[in-house]
Amino acid sequence: SISPTEVDSGAGGDVTITLTGTNYSDSGMTIHLLASNSGTDITNGTVGHTNSLTLTLTIARSSLNNSHEPYSVKVTKASGLTHTLNDALRVDSAPTWTTYVAGLSGSPPVVQTVRDNESASDITARNISVSAVDAEGDAVTYSETTSTLTNAGMSISSAGAITGDPPNVTSESAETTFTVRASSTGTGSTEKTTDQQFKFIVKPPIQLFSGQTWSGNSTNRDIAL
Repeated sequence: SISPTEVDSGAGGDVTITLTGTNYSDSGMTIHLLASNSGTDITNGTVGHTNSLTLTLTIARSSLNNSHEPYSVKVTKASGLTHTLNDALRVDSAPTWTTYVAGLSGSPPVVQTVRDNESASDITARNISVSAVDAEGDAVTYSETTSTLTNAGMSISSAGAITGDPPNVTSESAETTFTVRASSTGTGSTEKTTDQQFKFIVKPPIQLFSGQTWSGNSTNRDIAL
């Protein structure tokens, strides 16, 4: 068996894969990752000989290609004896925010601008939501890693919908910066996550009239409006 059974190829850095079996040699063993649909044979990882029951393979995540999954794992002794665990390793990438963020403006990107006199039902009717994409089509769920959105009377659902009752504000534009985590899990057990910072803006109600009071002594004079 191997652990993990799924690797996030886009996470960067190395991943250490642990192989559990029997009759491993203390040295001289090689591990091959055989791509199921391309014939690629990856052997550029570092093999660690733990004991007769355990081997490790440390390899750059970028060496693995999710279009070539699943990979079979082939273990070879110096004597030439081999064993292959077929279709043992899946390769997926974490969700990406690129497409969604490209449609927004500001830094951090502004999700929405609302008025503080809008009700919770008004906000729900707006259908405000965030969206990330998983390249493999795995379901994506969302959560706030900060508490700023929640503290402002708003919340984000696991489906990415932002709802709630905006707080009353006194400034012309009150900005709330928060971070959302997009998570997905593929055919393996590895959860893949990507965080993205956003901004939510709350403004006071629109002022339709702005009155001014003038008091004088009957002398003609201009009043600046």
